[in-house]
Amino acid sequence: LVAREGPTLECRLELERTPNFTGSMDVELLASAAGFSADPVTIKANETAAVVRVHVPGNLPPQADATLRFRARGQLPTSTSIVSEATLNVVWK
Repeated sequence: LVAREGPTLECRLELERTPNFTGSMDVELLASAAGFSADPVTIKANETAAVVRVHVPGNLPPQADATLRFRARGQLPTSTSIVSEATLNVVWK
């Protein structure tokens, strides 16, 4: 994720779907040691992308290394949970 200084980062997440699962997925940013935060978003049924607005902590030194980890959760009609995770490194430009 290439980032510029500012209060938020826009992170576009893409979901690789299989024909077995077309339902919605709730995406959240897991706790970040650097203090980043984000409101959860939903990738709607049959869609493949969402934009997560990540809030940058005010006390973060410019150019600080950071890793963001996202988790998406959904459910099959059989009540089986689907979980997918992505880890992104933040690179400051």
